[in-house]
Amino acid sequence: PQFVCLQPYDRTGGDFRRRRPDGGSRSLECGADRECGITECDVGKEDGTGTNEAPGGGSTNFRKQLKFLHDFVTSFDLVDLKPSRESIVHCPGMDAFCLAEKNAYAIYVQGRNQGYLKGHFSAGKYEVSCYNPDSGEEIEKYTLECRDDVTIMNIPLLNRVAIALKKL
Repeated sequence: PQFVCLQPYDRTGGDFRRRRPDGGSRSLECGADRECGITECDVGKEDGTGTNEAPGGGSTNFRKQLKFLHDFVTSFDLVDLKPSRESIVHCPGMDAFCLAEKNAYAIYVQGRNQGYLKGHFSAGKYEVSCYNPDSGEEIEKYTLECRDDVTIMNIPLLNRVAIALKKL
């Protein structure tokens, strides 16, 4: 692409796109709440398998990882999502990061996984979805009942796991 489209994101459902000569499009969507997204796709190759002849290239795997990241993050209410260090009580052998909103938690863990983490989540029943962030594959999905105390959550034995914890 030879251009960048810098126009605000329209929360009413529209977006602002410029068409490339090959029929693909690129858009940068930003709102007053600092919600931004850059998208670029080739017609018929929206899954990231198109060719990228831009400087630096970018592999197909990298573009698939970016798509997973976009889909994972935007499945939450970004305006209300805030860092929540107090939500992760213990995750042995791993670095754990958590963002929380009223009814959901986005968790990322990396390191030498022991298969569980202990967290303090608001009381209720949750749907837990665990993903491999390298492939975007959903590895495990189950429901979890949390009380107002420490909850032990089983996680897949991978070195990197993205977890969506959403109240039912």
